[in-house]
Amino acid sequence: ADVRTTPSAFVADEVVARMGVAPPVHVVPNGIDLDVFDADEGIDVAERFGLPGAASDAVTVLVSSRLERRKGAHLLPEVASGLLRRHPRAHLVVAGLDRGGWMEDHIAPAVEADGNGDRLHHLGHRSQPEVRALIKHADVSLLMSTWDNAPYSALEVMAAGRPLVASDVGGLPEMVDHERTGLLARPGDAGAHVEAVSRLI
Repeated sequence: ADVRTTPSAFVADEVVARMGVAPPVHVVPNGIDLDVFDADEGIDVAERFGLPGAASDAVTVLVSSRLERRKGAHLLPEVASGLLRRHPRAHLVVAGLDRGGWMEDHIAPAVEADGNGDRLHHLGHRSQPEVRALIKHADVSLLMSTWDNAPYSALEVMAAGRPLVASDVGGLPEMVDHERTGLLARPGDAGAHVEAVSRLI
C-alpha cells in the first residue's frame, strides 16, 4: 500500500514495532454519524426487554459487546456479583453475542449464587437500533476490553451523552479523557471496573 491508516496511534505504533510496517501510518480517528445515531427508532427498551423504566429509582449498567475474553467476558462474573451486591438498586444489562457460553456457565451462576439473578438481564445479540436505544437508556456503560483499538461502542456511548467506564488499554485512552469524558480502569482488573462504576452510581 502507498498509504496506511488506522484509527488509533496505539495500533499505528504496534504495526510499525511488531509487524515491521514502514512508517508513516496515519491516524484517522473513527467518526460516527450523529444524525443516524440520534434518529428516533421509537424503541422502548424498558417495555421490550423488561428493564426498569426511567421513572424508577433503578440504576442500569450496560455491557454491550461480544462475550469473549478479549472483551473482558472473563471479568464479568466478578464484576456482576460485585456491582449487584454493592448496589441494591443496580441492574446489569448484557447485550452481545455469546458463542462461548460465558453467560450460562460463568456469569449467571455467580450472580444467582448471591440471590441477585433478577437484576441480571441477558439480552443476547441485538440489532443496531436496539443497542443504540439501550445505550441511551443506560445510566452507565461499561467496556472491559483487555485489548482494543478504537471501538465504536465507546463512540456510541459518548454520542448518547452517557457516562462511560472503559479499560485503560489500546486506543481507548486516546478516546476517553480520564476524569473528564469518562473513567478509565486498569485492564484485567475486575475490582477496578467495579470501583469506577460505583463512583458514577
